[in-house]
Amino acid sequence: MTTTPKSISPEIRRLCEKIGGLDEPVYLQVSPRSDSGIKDCFIDVQNQVSEHGGSIQHGWVLWEWAGIYVEGEFHAVWRKPDGQMLDVQEKPDGEQRILFAPDSRRVFEGVRVDNIRMAVGRDPRIKEWIAIVEKFDKIVSRDAQNVPFGSLVTLSTEAENLQLRSTAMEKALARSRDARRAAG
Repeated sequence: MTTTPKSISPEIRRLCEKIGGLDEPVYLQVSPRSDSGIKDCFIDVQNQVSEHGGSIQHGWVLWEWAGIYVEGEFHAVWRKPDGQMLDVQEKPDGEQRILFAPDSRRVFEGVRVDNIRMAVGRDPRIKEWIAIVEKFDKIVSRDAQNVPFGSLVTLSTEAENLQLRSTAMEKALARSRDARRAAG
């Protein structure tokens, strides 16, 4: 459902304004390390810098579910010694490129940063779904405080229930007029 946006749309620009302090978004190639772990971008980039030089560039991967919402995910990419950026983290859906907005104000401090979402469709269920997902994220962040970053977090009953509601709403939204209109 969410994927790399096809263009830097007005919705993507509004999301960047909502996040604040971002440089212009750019498309980057994804070339995962052989030892890359999904959701371990900070570790992957640290390893890349240790082995090949360069530096870490913090920022936000920008995602889109056409007709439904846009989302920013705090992320890190490798800035090569020549200054070019490359995403060295494996993507769960095999994305070959991402839309990345560098953020020179924020750095990863070992604490999960919640994604930032913004509805683009008119269906009122979109905002309800976003609220459920954000509540889920807050519960998981709270429950993960004493768990090392990158480790599995056991979901509480409340989080499991929210996840079930979220999944059911995602299915409904996938069949919504907004999603069908965006699909063409």
